[in-house]
Amino acid sequence: MNSSNHYSNLPQPIDRPPTQPSANAEMATILSRLDRLQAQIDRLGQLVDLSHVIVPLEPTMPRNANPYSPTVQVAIKILQCFFILLIGFAIALVLAACLEQPKIVEALSGLAFNWAAPLVALVICAFAIAAVAESMK
Repeated sequence: MNSSNHYSNLPQPIDRPPTQPSANAEMATILSRLDRLQAQIDRLGQLVDLSHVIVPLEPTMPRNANPYSPTVQVAIKILQCFFILLIGFAIALVLAACLEQPKIVEALSGLAFNWAAPLVALVICAFAIAAVAESMK
């Protein structure tokens, strides 16, 4: 009997994946590449003269300065007060409705509807005045 035929029926060994490089070798490669990049950056810095470039140290406008004119600031403040008033009325109406107080709901809704149109007109006029004042500058 031929011994080579006898072993040919056995399962073949599994191919093992190639061994991965160790973490230390990878880290050494990364560090050497970083050193080369830093050397290239240093060489470029020597070639390029950046002494003539002026870099502002502070922003041109102080942080607390408002870029809007006083008329626009007043118009924005009026709009802000209008929205706060609307939110207050909405909270009061929901609270009165949850507490089942129909007289309070009726009074608040009547007050809100009677004052809504004049207040909206006031806000629109404030922004119109601000727009006209800004266009005259």
